[in-house]
Amino acid sequence: MYQAPEGLHAVKPLKGLLAKFTCNYKGNKGEKSPVEKKENYAFVYIVLVILSVIAFVMVIESTAFCGAAMSPDSVCYISTAEHLLAGKGYIQFDGSHYAQWPPLFPTILAVPGLFGIKPFAAARFINGISFGLIVFLSGVLFARRIKSRLLVLLGATAVLLSFTMLQISVYVWSEPIFIVLAVLFVLNISQFLENNRTKYLMLASAFAGLACLQRYVGLTTIITGEILILLFARNISWRAKLKYCVLFGVIAFAPVCLWAVRNIFVASGFGGYQAKFDTNIWDKITKPLVQITPWFVSYRVPFAARLTILAITACLLVAASVLRRYVCGKKYSGDVMLVKTSVIFTLVYSVFTITASIFTNAVANERLFSTTYLFVIFLMLIGIEAVGILLNLVTRKDWAGYLVVVVLCGLWLAIYLLPIVKQRVFYYKEYGDGYSSVSWRRSPLINWLKSHPLQGQVFSNEPDGLFFLDGIEAKYSPRCSADIVKFKKLMASPQKNYLVWYLPNGRKYLYDPKELNAVFRLTLIKQFPDGLIFAME
Repeated sequence: MYQAPEGLHAVKPLKGLLAKFTCNYKGNKGEKSPVEKKENYAFVYIVLVILSVIAFVMVIESTAFCGAAMSPDSVCYISTAEHLLAGKGYIQFDGSHYAQWPPLFPTILAVPGLFGIKPFAAARFINGISFGLIVFLSGVLFARRIKSRLLVLLGATAVLLSFTMLQISVYVWSEPIFIVLAVLFVLNISQFLENNRTKYLMLASAFAGLACLQRYVGLTTIITGEILILLFARNISWRAKLKYCVLFGVIAFAPVCLWAVRNIFVASGFGGYQAKFDTNIWDKITKPLVQITPWFVSYRVPFAARLTILAITACLLVAASVLRRYVCGKKYSGDVMLVKTSVIFTLVYSVFTITASIFTNAVANERLFSTTYLFVIFLMLIGIEAVGILLNLVTRKDWAGYLVVVVLCGLWLAIYLLPIVKQRVFYYKEYGDGYSSVSWRRSPLINWLKSHPLQGQVFSNEPDGLFFLDGIEAKYSPRCSADIVKFKKLMASPQKNYLVWYLPNGRKYLYDPKELNAVFRLTLIKQFPDGLIFAME
């Protein structure tokens, strides 16, 4: 027999109408016993472990032939790890101090070197393990709020089949480990807010501190933690809240502060970034949306249509969540604190990233926003589950609504995400990406330099690639905004100076050979389809 939740009949007219279609969600005859619930949870965790192993295998399979994909950032991480192993400290491929990023990632890459495993070889396994942990922890996150086990597993599968998550795990990038730390922070800070146990605060501050040492954007975990403690810590005085804020802030912020002091002494700046305000703020907001909307709707759909579809979907899911709460009450809301934590962290992270891109003229792309993906999936699952519950109430069947939403989610995974991920795994395996790609390894310019090493000081528009593929310790050719007098002093050495120019030029902010020839004397040594080599005087 269907029974309205307590207090529902007291409210006219909408609640009276909804009461006809409302069941006592907790009191259904199909409710499982505590033993059955434990077994059900065990089954969920077993499946999550299987999905995590699949995630690891996907990364290892994608990097089996060409190795981990390499970008300019990746070369900095790898070269710093190699210099650490050589006892030279945090030094990059060009001899400069490693300061643009925090030290944790190259340190982790260097650790396997103590056992004879080179950083580049270790990177694919480190990121593979990280991707597996992301999938598992996302399932743990979802299970703390989502009652439907099938939706929990579908959500974890959506993380597994995310082509952005695969990309950041195939590349030697710091995002996978950072996402693991961010999820652990969210899980522990929400636990502290729920029960005020200091051990969870200590764990949250430790993970926040490590997140800051992994990426500077980890400062968002500290900001989030302080906001949450002040606004949502339960049953404690403001004095206690301030005490917890100070404790959390000191533990989380101290490590990155020490690193910042080091950077000020060796690199004359906090993190190697230069303030440069970009007045095109609207472009900084819309470009990330252009890149992240294909997470859910095909990029073949025009951007305006994608944005409209997602906006309507978000409104429907929010409306369903509100209506479910209105009908069933707070009693079945699950871990509300975890939801608040996820929302605030996602907002703080997004605002921080866009603001940083405006003031440092950096690019806020899908790579930077990949951290928000599983939290967005989490919030969507809450709305999807609410739709399922409401459909159950309308149909008066405990399974009908869940069947509808599970089938729709399954179709989205199978028809949209799965084919893209399969294609990308094949592509990465066969052709590689970045400096590890087949095209870079077969470059006539790169292969000539291997057999004809340049004896002298080398400048290039691709010094990262030269170091990674040929072991050449080159420096960047001068920027258009650079002081040419300073560059001339850099060239004033007994050694010969060379300019290695890779085509096509993806760095328009550097002087090209024609512009440099107006200031220096360039003599062409060798020409290839993909580049030029000059003697530079």
